[in-house]
Amino acid sequence: MTKIDNFFESIKDKKVAFCGLGISNFPVMEMFVNKGIDVTACDRRNFEDLGDNAKKAEELGVKLSLGDNYLKNLDVDIVFRTPGMKYYMDELVEMRSRGVVVTSEMELFFELADCHIIAVTGSDGKTTTTSIVSEFLKAAGKKVFLGGNIGKPLLPEIESITKDDYAVVELSSFQLISMKESPEIAIVTNVSPNHLDIHKDMQEYVDAKKNILLHQNAFSKTVLNLDNEISNSFSSEVRGQLVKFSRRNTVTNGAYLKDNKIVYSDYGKETEIIDIKDIFIPGMHNVENYMAAISAVWGIVDVDTIVKVAKTFQGVEHRAEFVREFNGVKYYNDSIASSPTRTASGTLSLYDEKIIIIAGGYDKNLNYDELGEVICKKVKILILMGNTADKIETSTKKAPSYSEGNPVIYRVSNMEEAVKKASEVAVKGDIVSLSPASASFDLYKNFMERGIHFKNLVKELKDKDVFFTRINVLYKSYGLNCDFLDIWYQSFNEDYVSLISRLDNQFILFLTENSNIQEIEEFLNVLGFSHLLFNEKYSLNFNFSKSETGLIMKREFINNNVKENNCIFTTVNEYKDVFNFFNNCNSTVVKIADYGYFATDLHSKVRVNCSKIYSLELKDKIVSCAIITGDEYSKIISPIATLPQYRNNDYAKNLLNNVKEDNLYLFCEDDLKECYTKMGFNIIGKWKEIHR
Repeated sequence: MTKIDNFFESIKDKKVAFCGLGISNFPVMEMFVNKGIDVTACDRRNFEDLGDNAKKAEELGVKLSLGDNYLKNLDVDIVFRTPGMKYYMDELVEMRSRGVVVTSEMELFFELADCHIIAVTGSDGKTTTTSIVSEFLKAAGKKVFLGGNIGKPLLPEIESITKDDYAVVELSSFQLISMKESPEIAIVTNVSPNHLDIHKDMQEYVDAKKNILLHQNAFSKTVLNLDNEISNSFSSEVRGQLVKFSRRNTVTNGAYLKDNKIVYSDYGKETEIIDIKDIFIPGMHNVENYMAAISAVWGIVDVDTIVKVAKTFQGVEHRAEFVREFNGVKYYNDSIASSPTRTASGTLSLYDEKIIIIAGGYDKNLNYDELGEVICKKVKILILMGNTADKIETSTKKAPSYSEGNPVIYRVSNMEEAVKKASEVAVKGDIVSLSPASASFDLYKNFMERGIHFKNLVKELKDKDVFFTRINVLYKSYGLNCDFLDIWYQSFNEDYVSLISRLDNQFILFLTENSNIQEIEEFLNVLGFSHLLFNEKYSLNFNFSKSETGLIMKREFINNNVKENNCIFTTVNEYKDVFNFFNNCNSTVVKIADYGYFATDLHSKVRVNCSKIYSLELKDKIVSCAIITGDEYSKIISPIATLPQYRNNDYAKNLLNNVKEDNLYLFCEDDLKECYTKMGFNIIGKWKEIHR
């Protein structure tokens, strides 16, 4: 019989309780039920609050002990506590006093597993280090099971794990405090104040961390951080091979930094591994994580495999995780930064420029004074929420480097407000990072839920008043139903970033760097169009049969240096005269075939002040004419022409001098730019016209 078989045989008549009806406990409870064990699930929440989890437990055949007294007078022989429960809580102490076995899923796995176990602990960096070790081993062809505080429970997998496999586990102080087994390879990344709301004091927290190596044997390996005082102090209690890593000092046995390269020293025999600039995930703290992981797998994984992983591994979710770039602003999710040191030495060490951070959350009774100084040096805008907001603001304002507005501080109530405020104050080129420096439990179940909520909010960011909300200027101004002209605006931070004008089925786009091109394309595809005119520097992906290019020009001044003539400037109401004029111009600018449609359409536009017709007349004859169409924000000359026999006499210049309209635009071919430049127009871009 295997160890696991012997174990279940030994408890076949025992009653077992699991504390907490979280998702991670279900596979373990199901395993015990399938082995014929009497199982009870205990949770402080009531049946209604637990929702589907309570129903699922009952369906498994699990008994329930719920409510405030969920641990009182519990008639069981074995209790599996959750890592977050205080080891010395009264109910657990009482149970142990009457002979109840209090253990955990991870403790039992360590006792029963017949495989290689590598375990990682530390105040910071343990999840990334655990993941890197796992990636190293998998790339080397090893079968790896990831567990502890990362991955899924390992105990239900134990029957499929062989002696040649590797279990790589992340262990918290909550798990380690009661451990009586230690791994084959133990890694301590660092130890700094954390979780002092759960532990009695700092010493208990340190002792719990140390427990990862106290039960090792002479054939085990321990990896310690030479640069961390507490981690390094564990050296004297190491029972097997001692390996250290450092980015500040040379080490005899282990990984260290030399000329910005990670080097491994095997008792003086040096092997250069990788330049730190080639490591895919940024930050010196990740350099430390790689040195810890390399030290752990040295002799198991070859150098080429290590280098390949370092160059390609993209990191772990919620750890400086890139979310999105929106309007030139990059957003990062560093929800794992649940302590001041993680924000100070982690998040804020990654960027050379000052950034915007969202911070605050559950208070673990930690000191924020050192973080306050780092914030003043590395943060331009600080957005605070949660229970620790007051502590972080106070520590920031009393920092020696603080001055009014350095950083700018905003207070918000929740993540929705935080992301909204960040999007409002950020400008192109800024970095926004969620880096709470606090636990999540005031608003979220865990840091993962917090990070996911942040990411979802960032991904949902859209330009304020996106152009799908239609604003028709004519409707607003005149209350008329005009089917020939529509105007849509796309705006951001109350500034217009895009304008779409539709004249009949012809669309003109005014785009900027902040325009949401994807949404514009989607919108235009819904509306349909025959002609589209836009700045050619913006990429629009439409199928089209014909394409033309030219210049976008805007009038910047009125040119008074024109030839004198005897023409009379006037506005035109006789549409037949305008129709005949343009058809007599022998111009490719416009050729009107149907007078009936032309007159009806033009009359409708003139009637509501959308279009105006301006002309110069010589002896009651129109010699130059322009139709200007638009609204208060932009007016487009379309078309303008002069009769062939009257050209080169400044008639068009004279005409436009008399048109006192602001924001006057036109579109022209390249060979006409000098002509319009003399009229006071400057080139503001290139246009492309497509037909489909």
